[in-house]
Amino acid sequence: MADDKTQKMPAVKVEGRGGSRTTRAAQPEGGFKQRASQGVRAAQAKVNAGLKAAQASLPQQEERPGDAPVRQVHLTLSRFDPWSVMKLSFLCAVALGVATVFATVLLWTMVDAIGLWDRVQKVGMEMNGGKPVPILEYFQLGKIMSFSILLAVMNTVIVTALCTLASFVYNLIASLIGGLRVTFTDE
Repeated sequence: MADDKTQKMPAVKVEGRGGSRTTRAAQPEGGFKQRASQGVRAAQAKVNAGLKAAQASLPQQEERPGDAPVRQVHLTLSRFDPWSVMKLSFLCAVALGVATVFATVLLWTMVDAIGLWDRVQKVGMEMNGGKPVPILEYFQLGKIMSFSILLAVMNTVIVTALCTLASFVYNLIASLIGGLRVTFTDE
């Protein structure tokens, strides 16, 4: 016997792991659709109230005549994380070092391809009374590459140390004066 607060729903076929079965479900008074629409309206009201509160907390927009409103955000750069500055500066210095070595090899190859080293040797021999110029021994590819690699390694160490030190100095100064104020504009 059915309770007078519930209505019998038609049979529904439900499929699952154990096979399919037919079941009947009771529906509360007022119907499922009516209760669901009440729940949806309540959720929409909460979302609308949240949106209004979020819009009220946004900074005021400056109006320009004839244009859309411009939104500005004022932020203060108050601290650099020294560890992240060190990692980033190290990676940038390594990239710069690789580029330096590559550019040195490329430049030496171009100079050698146009025959500049031979011309310099001939001019040096003419000026030195037919003897080879000893300074050209330092312009061999192996020695130039070694020098550029040494320069790249020293540059990596120095740049990493200076950038990390600069982040500590900036943090110290920012703690005294409040940091760097930046304004971002969304146009």
